[in-house]
Amino acid sequence: MKILFRTGETTLAQRLRFVQLAPFFGLIVFALLGTRYLGWMPSPTTGWGWGYLLTTYPAHYWLLSFLLSLPLLLLSPVLRGAWLAAAAALLYSLAFILMFIDTQVFDQYRFHINWFVIDFLLNDPDGQVIHFPLVMWLLTLGGAALVLLATFVAMTLLQRWAARHAPGLKKWHLLFFVLLLGSHFLHAWADANLVKDVIRQARFYPLMLPTTAQSFMERHGLVDIETRNANKLEASADASGDIHYPKQPLQCTPRDPRPNILLITIDSWRADTFTADITPHMHRFAEQRGLMFNQHFSGSNSTRAGLFSMFYGIPGTYWHAFLDNGVPSPLITQLQAQDYALGIFAAARLTSPEFDRTIFSTVKDLRLGSSGATPAERDINLTEEWLAWLETHQQEAADRPFFGFLFYDAPHGYSYPADFSAPFQPAWETVNYFSLHNDFDPEPFLNRYRNAVHFDDQLIGRVLQDLEDRALLDNTWVVITGDHGQEFNDLKLNFWGHNSNFSKYQLQVPFILHAPQQQAGATAELTTHYDLLPTLLVEALGCANDPGVYSTGQNLLAADRKARDWFMAVSYSSSAIVGRDQTVTIDAVGRYTLLDDRYREINDGPIPPWARDAVKQIYRFFAQ
Repeated sequence: MKILFRTGETTLAQRLRFVQLAPFFGLIVFALLGTRYLGWMPSPTTGWGWGYLLTTYPAHYWLLSFLLSLPLLLLSPVLRGAWLAAAAALLYSLAFILMFIDTQVFDQYRFHINWFVIDFLLNDPDGQVIHFPLVMWLLTLGGAALVLLATFVAMTLLQRWAARHAPGLKKWHLLFFVLLLGSHFLHAWADANLVKDVIRQARFYPLMLPTTAQSFMERHGLVDIETRNANKLEASADASGDIHYPKQPLQCTPRDPRPNILLITIDSWRADTFTADITPHMHRFAEQRGLMFNQHFSGSNSTRAGLFSMFYGIPGTYWHAFLDNGVPSPLITQLQAQDYALGIFAAARLTSPEFDRTIFSTVKDLRLGSSGATPAERDINLTEEWLAWLETHQQEAADRPFFGFLFYDAPHGYSYPADFSAPFQPAWETVNYFSLHNDFDPEPFLNRYRNAVHFDDQLIGRVLQDLEDRALLDNTWVVITGDHGQEFNDLKLNFWGHNSNFSKYQLQVPFILHAPQQQAGATAELTTHYDLLPTLLVEALGCANDPGVYSTGQNLLAADRKARDWFMAVSYSSSAIVGRDQTVTIDAVGRYTLLDDRYREINDGPIPPWARDAVKQIYRFFAQ
């Protein structure tokens, strides 16, 4: 043993060879640990899928190991002999242990470990969120000691071997670097061409940031549009992998008569602009015919997860998994099963975010966007085309029910025509984001936004009046809401717009529901976008399944609907668990912050118990 650990004096060149050699040892261990993720990764079924797996698997774990060697490179001039081997052993063994723990967490909950999970591990005495029995903790601690010892032995042997030999390692590092570049280029190409067999693999790798370059690929003719569209329609047919959604096949019996459904959504529509003076047409309709939900919240502060929460009834944490597998909304598939005519009209393009590859992935000849140079012009275009579509439908197939989705965009762009009579003044003539700061007077900016909402209200008023003139309202469900809110520095924290925090200003939206034979009224109970899908599937489409099979929401019209204490809000790179007077925000790497009802941080505050309940529920639509 003394001979084993006596490395002796080494030259700097010998120590540098050791530093070059260590990443290959790490690669072997990481690759062995990574086999646990392969148990959940859908097996490739195409040459592209196998090509991505065979390049990415060694290249990604080489990259992780190579990055760990960089601190050793800095230490090699000053640490010699056993000290350098010990430093390498400590660094790599910690990485091995963390990855092993990550495989355990991923195995149970299908997400990678982060700071939020680590805190739960340390502060979850009852094991309610992530359960590891005592024997597992003891085995982990004992195993950690063995890993550290074994890694030190391995590093010592590698150091002795590097001191006596001069292996040509640079060419091998270059080879793995080329594999890494090839892997990321292949993913970028596959993402642009919707090669599901490739793009659904990336999330199974820890610390993976896959490359995407759809615009670049399209500009350089590297995208086969026809094949991508074909793949889009096929993607929903075999939504395999570890997704388990819905948990049971939907059992639905069409209503007699089958009702029409119209879902009107306004991008960036904050709750306090639903008033008699700003939105007179919608407000009048709600008072006369609708149920108003006055404490209603989106599932996001952004469009992507906001619409996802409406059409899937679950948090946007599932977005990438559903996108990779082309999982459509169960609302759309059930409408198709019941032979509804689908009229999908959006101002902004449905390709970014990729709603054409998720929510509407089974809709043939999907209308991807509207014409016009401004959001206001595109809103006019979608209104005119919807009215023409409905006219044609009523003339040619009036006995066939329809589903309409109208997605307006003017408030998101603070847009209205130059000749529009803007009643709210003073209003900014041009939005200048560089002028915004914490002491900026928001009133002119807010007035421009109010005018944009007022403009869309006039367009939507035409849509509602058209339904009434056609005598369709007695058999048509109408839902009017926003995808998320919009902030004008309401918190005095210099937040403007959306997608920057999870306060009520960016999450709360109006929600008006007109259901045939339902009395008008209002409620102040906490409701969310997650409740929309269960309501429509149960009440309008006759689905008998418990909503928990496909949603975290509830039927809004159910007599036994339970009061909600929290809901999940998801953005592009962060998320939050929002309670009645506290919010737990979670950033991209899992660090959490506890905030009060004024969105100020609560230092050293305990995580509320409802936040722990949330974590247990939001991943339940992955296979167990």
